[in-house]
Amino acid sequence: MAYRINIRAYSLSSSQPPLALKLTNDPVTQKTASNTVTCFYQTHIGGYWRNVTILWSKDLSSHSLSISVATRESDDHQTCKIDLKPWQFWAKKGYKTFQVDGNQLDVYWDFRSAKYSTSPEPCSDFYVALVSDKEMSLLLGDYTEKAYKRTKSNAALVDAMLFYKEEHVFGKKSFSTRAKFDHRKKEHDVVVESSTSGPREPEMWISVDGIVLIHIRNLQWKFRGNQTILVNKQPVQVFWDVYAWLFCIPGSNHALFIFKPGAPEADSDKEESCSHGDGSDCSGDSKYYSTISYSQASRFCLFLYAWKIELVQAHLGTACRSRQTLENCEEPGLAWPATKLGSTPARLIVGSALTGTLIRGQDDQSEFISVDCGIADGSHYTDPTTGIIYSSDAGFVHSGVSKSISVTYQTNSLERQFLYLRSFPQGTRNCYTLRPALGKGNKYLLRTSFMYRNYDSRGELPTFDLHLGVDLWDTVTLENESTPLRKEIVHIPSSDYIHVCLVKRGSTTPFISCLELRPLTRIMYTTENKTLQLTARLNFAPTSERFIRYKDDIYDRIWKPSTPANSTTIRTSYTIYNPADYFRPPSAVMSSAIIPENNNDSISFDWVSNNLNDVFYMYLYFAELQALQQKEYRGFNISVNRVFWHGLVSPTYLSSRVIYANKWYTVTGRSKYVVTLDRAANSTLPPIISAVEIYAVKDFSHSQTDEKDVDAILSIKSVYGLTRNWQGDPCAPETFIWDGLSCKYNNVQTPRIQSLNLSFGGLSGIIAPYISNLTMLELLDLSNNNLTGKVPEFLAELDSLKVLNLKGNNFCGPTPDQLLKKSNDRLLSLSIDYPSNCTDACQSHCKKKSNNALVTTLASVLVSAFVLLIVLVTLWMIRRRRKMVMRKTGSYYSRLNRTALDIKNPQFTYSEVLKITNNFQKVIGEGGFGTVYHGFVDATQVAVKMLSPSSSQGYKEFLAEAKLLLSVHHKNLTSFVGYCNENNVIGIIYEYMANGNLEQYLTDRNPHVLCWEERLKIAIDAAQGLEYLHHGCKPPIVHRDVKTTNILLDENFQAKLADFGLSRAFLSEDHTHISTIVVGTPGYLDPEYYSSSQMSEKSDVYSFGIVLLEIVTGRPAVEKSKEWTHLIQWIRAMLPGGDIQSIVDPKLQGEFAVSSVWKFVELAMDCVSRNSVRRPNMTYVVVELKECLALEMTDQETQSKVSVDMIP
Repeated sequence: MAYRINIRAYSLSSSQPPLALKLTNDPVTQKTASNTVTCFYQTHIGGYWRNVTILWSKDLSSHSLSISVATRESDDHQTCKIDLKPWQFWAKKGYKTFQVDGNQLDVYWDFRSAKYSTSPEPCSDFYVALVSDKEMSLLLGDYTEKAYKRTKSNAALVDAMLFYKEEHVFGKKSFSTRAKFDHRKKEHDVVVESSTSGPREPEMWISVDGIVLIHIRNLQWKFRGNQTILVNKQPVQVFWDVYAWLFCIPGSNHALFIFKPGAPEADSDKEESCSHGDGSDCSGDSKYYSTISYSQASRFCLFLYAWKIELVQAHLGTACRSRQTLENCEEPGLAWPATKLGSTPARLIVGSALTGTLIRGQDDQSEFISVDCGIADGSHYTDPTTGIIYSSDAGFVHSGVSKSISVTYQTNSLERQFLYLRSFPQGTRNCYTLRPALGKGNKYLLRTSFMYRNYDSRGELPTFDLHLGVDLWDTVTLENESTPLRKEIVHIPSSDYIHVCLVKRGSTTPFISCLELRPLTRIMYTTENKTLQLTARLNFAPTSERFIRYKDDIYDRIWKPSTPANSTTIRTSYTIYNPADYFRPPSAVMSSAIIPENNNDSISFDWVSNNLNDVFYMYLYFAELQALQQKEYRGFNISVNRVFWHGLVSPTYLSSRVIYANKWYTVTGRSKYVVTLDRAANSTLPPIISAVEIYAVKDFSHSQTDEKDVDAILSIKSVYGLTRNWQGDPCAPETFIWDGLSCKYNNVQTPRIQSLNLSFGGLSGIIAPYISNLTMLELLDLSNNNLTGKVPEFLAELDSLKVLNLKGNNFCGPTPDQLLKKSNDRLLSLSIDYPSNCTDACQSHCKKKSNNALVTTLASVLVSAFVLLIVLVTLWMIRRRRKMVMRKTGSYYSRLNRTALDIKNPQFTYSEVLKITNNFQKVIGEGGFGTVYHGFVDATQVAVKMLSPSSSQGYKEFLAEAKLLLSVHHKNLTSFVGYCNENNVIGIIYEYMANGNLEQYLTDRNPHVLCWEERLKIAIDAAQGLEYLHHGCKPPIVHRDVKTTNILLDENFQAKLADFGLSRAFLSEDHTHISTIVVGTPGYLDPEYYSSSQMSEKSDVYSFGIVLLEIVTGRPAVEKSKEWTHLIQWIRAMLPGGDIQSIVDPKLQGEFAVSSVWKFVELAMDCVSRNSVRRPNMTYVVVELKECLALEMTDQETQSKVSVDMIP
């Protein structure tokens, strides 16, 4: 028999619960001389859970495998038989098809290499695959890879579950299961084995967890008995009755075993004999009776009836030692089954809540990830309440600092996970990386926990964003200092890595207390791979105010106690369980429920959504807790906001049931949702409900970086020990792209790494072989490091590679021929050099020594010494002459040799600069330092900044800018290409920005008008570049000359910060100011900087605030034509009027979101506060600008939607 949700079991008395759930009636098996192994599975086929029986059979003349699958509407089976006779070698690999309820089932097998012992079931080197609708419903054997390859099937959403296994091998019988003797403790493996044939007398062994605790010899004389054993120091009484097993008529071979926890009680009864009688109890159909003790004791016994597992809440006052004794046991309210019990097992049973699970053991935490953030590295502990093992976050995150909550808040009742936390004061995005044991494609429950408790002694509740991978998960906003906040999500990752990132939002610091991951089955919370964010999980009518979680809930869902108004509570002491309910709600939740105070009333509960576009999924949990009388009936309908949603619902007694909506029945478009359970017209009882879960759908539509690229770049990071900002996804979101990387986003399904620049990165060792896995790489720059060894040949196999720069390293060995060929064919721009002692010409001989070369070597040394002497004399004469020139002209070039850049490459000669600029033909800029020319390096446009010989200050600025460009790498900072320093000719070569500077597009002279969205994106780009200088560099760097002319625009109008001639770095991160003479551009200088000459990052923030005001107004910082009016003075005069149109650049013609502009202006005015303490930092500025852009985009979408709606 198969079923979707539950089975209503027959009960002799309606006032008592059923003894077990009946799954199937198997035909009677006659005793034969065959060796048999029977395995009973349950698996998902055709949308139903079905019972599958696997029978291996072998005797002297035959060897076979039978696969029987239960039909849906009856106890019938459809069977496929495979003949395994050893001489039929052609049948050892094959394929068969059969039908079950219209579903085609395909069976594949391969026994050609199978190995056997004494059992008819192979022990290794085989597979048997049962496939339904291209899904692997059941897979036996260890050749799993071959099976999947041959069947071309997908893994099942839920693995098949083995309920029991029974062996009859030459008179030996075996049965195994898992059970609990105490609901607070772990499960145990219980095995019963017997040998009833052969030269020795019959024997029986009972073992727990692999240890034989009972061994009965001469079983024919001891077929009934009892014995007390110790299981983990806990006494357990074991009763057995195997009379029918030994002496009953053929085919009925059942037995009775009882495992009763607790020490034996005083017993005056004497063991009674028991005759078998007519064997009436060995035939007939199975019936199920209540066997409930009404005494106050709550003992739990495991009953095995002929390989049947039952749950019985009973207290045995006497040691009943036979079937007849048990039937006449005088314990009040105790009734024993008197008829034959079938040979097929019911689901697992044991404990106060049904604690067994065949998917994962109750105490199995091997797939859990439980991280207590901030505790000492390498430490771990077991939570005393849940038994969950928590470990430190070492290995999951590589940034942040460990903090403990304020001593004022530390109490004995506080959960240990909230004593410590990890705070992230540095960087904008900090990420934890989780690697689930089950890998990608599986479903996980992911939970983050936060509790502030004034850990930083500031008393300021932080607000920050939480990202899952490349998508925004939620914003963390704490209610108060003491209340924990949990964010929970159900997610199927598309890669083997899960990144949980905390992103700064404003000036406060992100932190996290605990991070947990729990595996779920794929069949739970099915929403077509949508991610679900928990809105509420409520346990109605709880027995206490405690939260219910693991171990009561094997998935460690946290159930919050809640009792709606106008309801009353009902409870039961019985275990609530449904073997077909794959949600596995804990019995501690399901054993209580609410009903309305008045039988004619309804039950209702509600929740509020802050987003009208949210889509919700509800999961409602029901069970009948009252034994209904003959004329009693409970039925009800469910509505949402008074619209019918589901019905008619009639819960089953002591059986859990979950009702949920698929995508066609989601509720959306309202801010408040009211769920109502209305009593049906023919119902005599009111509605009932035990619990509810509510989830909001999260649209995580952004693509992560290609998984192979991620694996490769993470391996490169590990090999070279790189840190930088390399956290989370390498390419996405584009805002947080890793330094040194550029990625391809267009025309690809997932972002791909396109260039990798690790120049001046302090790399050592060989070129990492993982670079070969970056198959879309077009540019690779490993110059100016300490790399050694040979240049690997795999670099020539990177088909997309166009630029390869390996200069400034210590390579030795021949350059691969393929690389040289691609370079000669102009398919690759190759830059490489070799140390003088290992040149490309002699690289094959650089390590060889020869006595015959001794004379040549000595001669070379003498010649080299002579040449060196000449060079030294020449340098002395040049230096003397230069000093004479300095005294006459006041030139500062005498410092050139002492302050020259400590770099080797990439350096260009003066003749190369002439070629690059076509003899300085095109001027694109002027400055106090000199002139900027347009040029080309190969086919790439560049800008060449040449130092004027008469500029002493220009030389200092050149030196500062060149050094800075060499040390910083960010997508919003201009990129360094090279430099020239030859014969007093000095220049910097950097990337060319096709669209000039921002100032050019804000004047009335430019016909190209930047729209508001473009202006916001430019502001965000520039802010990100400045934020990187302040917070991404160590030590931090202050630009000191932020202005619109130093914000350059490329061909796509992406902004980059330029001109670092005045930039300075703090000596350490603890310094907050640098004393210096006043430099910079009038109109942009911090007022405090004028008076004190104290420079800080807040000076840059002030200058950037002026830039923001120029962007929104279209006016210059200082209006020279109107008595030198400063922009701040003008805008402060305009703001009191409250007319935003009078402030905004008239060229925008009112095409902007007013809310976006107001927020932008407010942010700019914060930046230009006269008191630097009141100015935000650049991290806050970036976040606020992005919110301005979001407001603008939302307004555009709304306008677009209105326009579409107006089309007739």
